[in-house]
Amino acid sequence: MLPIALHHAAVAPDRRRAFLSSLEGQTFLLFDLEAFAPQRLLEPHDRGFVGGGHAVWAPEGDVVYVTGTACASPLLG
Repeated sequence: MLPIALHHAAVAPDRRRAFLSSLEGQTFLLFDLEAFAPQRLLEPHDRGFVGGGHAVWAPEGDVVYVTGTACASPLLG
């Protein structure tokens, strides 16, 4: 059982870790694929960021890019 409602998983280039995005959009999970166990819960990089989108690892495996699923401010007009 995972501590988040899983939406998307992005596997690192070395295939040892995965970055899991939650449906709630406020938490993420770094998952150890070798131990098949959660490694640590992560929070968004900035206040007000709503994740829950998809993620991709940089080719070097040291950075994860995450899409947002909400606008910073309401759309008008």
